[in-house]
Amino acid sequence: MEKEKLCVDVDFSTLISGLMAEALAYMGMMDHPSMKGVKKDLKHAQTVINTLGMLKEKTSGNLTQTESKLLEEILHHIRLAYVSAAEKERASADIEKKTGDAE
Repeated sequence: MEKEKLCVDVDFSTLISGLMAEALAYMGMMDHPSMKGVKKDLKHAQTVINTLGMLKEKTSGNLTQTESKLLEEILHHIRLAYVSAAEKERASADIEKKTGDAE
C-alpha cells in the first residue's frame, strides 16, 4: 500500500500566490484560508506586502522572466488593493467619528 503524499510541491509562483491570498484576506477582500470568515487586519496585510517586496528585492536577477513578471503583477495588484482598503477604513472611521460627535 502506497502512502499518501503529505505535502504539495511548492514553487516560487505558489509561494507568492499564497502570500497574495493572505494579504487579500487580511484586507477583508476574501475569507482567510485558515480562519473562518473575513478577518480584517491592515497591519498584517502591510507586513505580507512588505514581505513580498523584500522577496522581490532579494531574488532580483535569480527569477525566471515568468516568475519576475508574476511577482511584479502581484505586488502592483495588492498595493492598489491595500490603498483602497485603507481608504475605506479611514472613511468608515470618519463616519463613526462624525456620528459620535453628533450625539
